[in-house]
Amino acid sequence: MEEGDTSLNAPKLFILPGILVVIIPGLLVLLLLIGINIIGYGLELGFSRTVYNNEVEGTKSLINRRLQAVSVAVESTRAFFASGNEINKEEFDLFSSALVGSIAAGPIAMPITIEWVDANNNIRYAYPMNEDNAKVIGLDLNQYPNRLLSIEKAKTTRSTVVTEPIMLQQGYPGLILYSPIYRGGNYFGEALVVMRLSHLLAPVASSSLVYSKNEYIQTKNFIVPIGADVILNNSGERVINPQGDLVKDPAAQNYILPRTGEVSQDIVIADKVWQLKLTPSYIDSAYQRTELYAGISFVFESLFLFFLWFAYRRRGQIVSERNKIEKLANDLQKFKLAVDNASDQIVITDAEGIVIYGNRAIEKITGYKPEEAIGKKAGVLWRQPMGLEYYQNLWSVIKTQKKEYVGEITNIKKDGTVYTAIISISPIFDVRGALIYFVGIERDISKERALDKAKSEFISLASHQLGTPITAISWNVEALLDGDKGPISEEQKTVLKQIHESSKNMAELVGGFLDITKIEASGFPIEEGEVDLLQISDSVLNELASQITDKKIVLQKKYGDGIPYLAIGTKTARIILQNLLTNAIKYTPENGKVDITIEKTDNKVMIAVKDSGYGIPDEAKSRIFTKLFRADNIKEKVPMGTGLGLYLLKTLVERLGGRVWFESKEGVGTVFYVNLLIK
Repeated sequence: MEEGDTSLNAPKLFILPGILVVIIPGLLVLLLLIGINIIGYGLELGFSRTVYNNEVEGTKSLINRRLQAVSVAVESTRAFFASGNEINKEEFDLFSSALVGSIAAGPIAMPITIEWVDANNNIRYAYPMNEDNAKVIGLDLNQYPNRLLSIEKAKTTRSTVVTEPIMLQQGYPGLILYSPIYRGGNYFGEALVVMRLSHLLAPVASSSLVYSKNEYIQTKNFIVPIGADVILNNSGERVINPQGDLVKDPAAQNYILPRTGEVSQDIVIADKVWQLKLTPSYIDSAYQRTELYAGISFVFESLFLFFLWFAYRRRGQIVSERNKIEKLANDLQKFKLAVDNASDQIVITDAEGIVIYGNRAIEKITGYKPEEAIGKKAGVLWRQPMGLEYYQNLWSVIKTQKKEYVGEITNIKKDGTVYTAIISISPIFDVRGALIYFVGIERDISKERALDKAKSEFISLASHQLGTPITAISWNVEALLDGDKGPISEEQKTVLKQIHESSKNMAELVGGFLDITKIEASGFPIEEGEVDLLQISDSVLNELASQITDKKIVLQKKYGDGIPYLAIGTKTARIILQNLLTNAIKYTPENGKVDITIEKTDNKVMIAVKDSGYGIPDEAKSRIFTKLFRADNIKEKVPMGTGLGLYLLKTLVERLGGRVWFESKEGVGTVFYVNLLIK
């Protein structure tokens, strides 16, 4: 190393200033914060002690005031009944309402119930008469030893007696004061005041107790935790019903076991002295607040010590964020290039449908350049050739229902050419849920539609041309089988039957193709006139009777009442029922069962055909209504079939405005449902 080279000592020159500038001031601030915390703890301790003492006295005073008010109420009620006059229910309610109202209002604010028990220990009157109190009218208190004891004591001593804490018939813990009523030396029953313990012990509104959840009342035999609405005994059991039955309750240990710092205050009520017990928590409260201050101090100290380190890290983050922004900009540029050059037309509009972006495909599909479309309303630009109702529905879906709209549309190009497209329009919302954009994707399917049309025309033509020779084959084979052309051998008859069966399948296939091409081309006529579905169902079943008998299938019909006639024409109705019933019978093995149900539900007629056949595998369910599709399990068991029946059924039902669906389990069977609108 050359003389004067101090590169190895350079790091040390920066460490010492770091200690002087950061660590030493940090220690001084730490000592200052410790001193502040010690002073704060002392202040908190004194403040909490004062609050605690005030709350204890306030709670005791409040409970005593409530008990005094209740004692006055029960004595007033006793005097009212002892006046010598007969007291009816209306007079009792009028008198009681004044007492109950005075106690339920004002600073003591406690609801009570006033009752009269006759000399036979039956509850005769109760006020107020609400849902809970209605349960006790007519109650025979001779069945409740814990209440009968207090009644007898009051009767004997001729003074007010209070029960131990008991479960009331209303389902919650309470106390009852009994005051005996005598008229001219004759016992006339007792006046009662019933209190719910949670109301008696409730703190004053807006009070914040420093001994929260550490307060309870202890009698000779019972413990009543304030706020828990339960009664516990000194053996760790909980009272569960008015009869005084008990169950073990682990929570009782919190009150039975000795508690450090517990304070006891006597409360006198009628003939009993109870204890209000509290466990001060103001020391814990002071500790908790001081811990909070210490935590804040620690955070402050940490921020102070690591400020320079955070500043250094922030500089690195700024560089990193700049790199991320540049990467995001590059990604956005790539995304824009992809969207600009997509083969499908992509258009973005504002919430009112004004075009704010269009990719290059817009010119290829519509003839409009993107700059020609921007700023114009999309519907006006394409001249809306579909009719007002179509666009009202589209607008309702994307703007009112706030859902994606997917459908087929006819639009007009700039040069006037009409084209067909598949469109998808999605609403875009901001973080507050407000609609801000629509994104529309459109693909021209005019060529596909033309190809489908040509294919359908070819199938229709081929089906027509095939119909005649197939019919001729069938007639000739039938003539040979009937012996019209002379005798034939058994071997020849077998071959002819196979030919005849194949020609029937071919005729069925050709007929299916003809019906499908007519429906797809909207050339299938829906006949005029109303039809009776039940009659047509019976007719189709008669035609299938031989198949049902041969396979020993049990058929059950369930026709509902009041099935209306439907204006769908006889031919249409027969196609629907033939496909449903033929399908069920064909794919149900021997000794199986087929049920057909036709019933009216609201504004629809529902047809349900249930079979106990082979069922549909899960992997085939999504394709079961596809043209020419047959599930693999069916191909093995029933080789002959066109795969056109269910496609034809679904297409025809949906054209009528109805719905078709199914439920199936492989190896168990299938139920096909059809709903047809009543118009």
